[in-house]
Amino acid sequence: MLNNSLVSSLPNLVELRLWRCTRCKWLPQLGQLPRLQTLEIYGMSKLEFIESDHSFTSTTTSFPSLLRLVIHGCEKLKAMPRTPHLKELKLSKANLALINQIVGVNKLKTLDISFMYRLECLPEECLKSLTSLESLRIGYCPMLTSVSSLGMRHLSSLVDLSILNCAELDLSKEESGNIIILDGGLLHNLRSVIISCLPKLKYLPQWLLQASNLERLEISICDKLKELPEQIGNLQSLQWLDITRCPSLTSLPEGIRRLASLTYLDILDCPELRKRCKRDGGEDWYKIAHIPHIDLVSHIFT
Repeated sequence: MLNNSLVSSLPNLVELRLWRCTRCKWLPQLGQLPRLQTLEIYGMSKLEFIESDHSFTSTTTSFPSLLRLVIHGCEKLKAMPRTPHLKELKLSKANLALINQIVGVNKLKTLDISFMYRLECLPEECLKSLTSLESLRIGYCPMLTSVSSLGMRHLSSLVDLSILNCAELDLSKEESGNIIILDGGLLHNLRSVIISCLPKLKYLPQWLLQASNLERLEISICDKLKELPEQIGNLQSLQWLDITRCPSLTSLPEGIRRLASLTYLDILDCPELRKRCKRDGGEDWYKIAHIPHIDLVSHIFT
């Protein structure tokens, strides 16, 4: 059993993993470990508090060196520890209350939210303090219906974005009938976007089409995605476009001809689109003939 005396005897501890301590409800004073940089907590189903004062609002400084925090399978955990220098946070199968506490972690570089089965929205309030965030991954949240488009405008340092396996999420729904125009400079650092397994997605969101320095875009297994908009031609830095298993996507827009930097185009398991993009007689071939590397695959074997 961990206790405070044991913690005090480990002043040089840098990395700590706690795994399936299923009876543990609280932890000793880990926040007093002066050199602890990585803390990972897995499968502690009864854990309620990481810090002894049990108060997220307390101003007492703790975890002075912590850079990486992983919380998985701790559904009863009520509060995030106060981590003034945290750079990487991974939350999965965790209490929804922790999502709202991300607001106070303003030096975060990497955020991974996954397997949050009751998460329904990622509001603007949650995102607005994450101005240093460079990588955001959201995955396997089956009830998630909204990622605030207004919230995205605050992620001015974002480089990589992945949104995966969220069955109820339609990124364009929030914008329908009320297109949200963002300052083009706000997402100027965004370089890579991966969108996969969003069965309700019909159109690409406006904030994505305004990411003027985007270099790589991957879209896969979005059954209702009907078209790529003409505005895709505004992504003048785009070098790699990957479209996989989007059966409702049957043609490419004229705007793709304006993508002078596009070097790689992969179209995988999109039967109708593949036909139109064939070199010999494809109706859309003239739109993509300028692209040096084109890969058209009719079927992916799994």
